[in-house]
Amino acid sequence: FYDFILWDYNLLLEVDGDYWHANPKIYSILNEAQSKNVKNDKFKERLAKDRGFLIFRIWESEIPEKFEKLLELLKTLKKER
Repeated sequence: FYDFILWDYNLLLEVDGDYWHANPKIYSILNEAQSKNVKNDKFKERLAKDRGFLIFRIWESEIPEKFEKLLELLKTLKKER
């Protein structure tokens, strides 16, 4: 499962919790759950790309700063259609 799918843009949006997905800016040593999630995230990203999807990943702590980047990406993708 992915957090959000925007079919019109062929885009998957993943919002990763800093703790559960082990934001490397915060965590250098991972526990078992974090390691499992990081491995699963890599698998999901490869799976999405292999199927032609763009994937936009945001750390929970970066939502305010990356929200504008997401809007710009959507505008760009809309123009390409």
